[in-house]
Formats: sequence, C-alpha cells, structure tokens
Amino acid sequence: MVGNPSLAQLASRPLRAGEFGLQGTEPDTMRTVAANLLAFGEDLRVSEDEGCRAWALGVEGLEHAHKLDPVVGGVSGPGPALFAYMRMRCGGNTLKPDVRVAKALRSLGFTLSGDVHSILVTARAAAAEVGVDGLTLDQLLWALED
Repeated sequence: MVGNPSLAQLASRPLRAGEFGLQGTEPDTMRTVAANLLAFGEDLRVSEDEGCRAWALGVEGLEHAHKLDPVVGGVSGPGPALFAYMRMRCGGNTLKPDVRVAKALRSLGFTLSGDVHSILVTARAAAAEVGVDGLTLDQLLWALED
C-alpha cells in the first residue's frame, strides 16, 4: 500500500524492488533522489511540489551535462533521458531525448547520429523553427507514434 504519496514518504521508507517491478538498485536511487529533492525544497522553505518545480527550472541548461546537478544528476542511476523526464514531470520545459523521440524526428526527415546530444540539439532547432517549446515538441513527437 502506497498511502499518501510524497517525497518524504518515498525518502523514508524502503522499497522492495520486486514488489514494484524495479531493478535491484532502483529503490535506492529513487529514495536518494526523493531525499535530495525534499532537502532542496526544505532549504528553499517551500512545499514538495514547489521545490520540485524550482529544481526543474534551476537546472535548465544542464541537459548536456546533467551530472553537474547534485540533486538528481549526481545520483547514480539517472541518465540524460530520465533527468529530462523528471524535469518534465516537475514543470520544466524540456524534451526527453529517448528512442521514440529520435524515431519521430527521423520520420520527419532529420538525420541523427542517435546519441542523446544530437537528439537534443536537433529537437531544440526543430522547436525553434516551428515556434514551440521543448515540452510541446516532445508531446507532438510522441503523438506521431500513436
């Protein structure tokens, strides 16, 4: 039973990987990220939601160097795509550089080398060309696949 989901609850309770279909190290990663986000918000003296949003907005520009962020990027486990996805879910304006987005960009005629950085650079240029933000482009590209 999850109860009232919160960062505080996630940070304070051990998770069993098998119960949630997680890999062996993922529960520790999730708890560490939750504790870090919780501490970040507490330092700002804001709610959990406001702290998450402040984090997402504050790390804008670290898409190519997410490990420079000590709150989420510095935790073992999250790569560039998960870092971007967490920013998206926390209110950041970004695009998740994953296989599905790369495939959608290729279907539109873009040439990509397949690495995260080429996806991000190409997506940023495409978003600017059509006059949308990264989050909107992400959603539009995902809609192409449906």
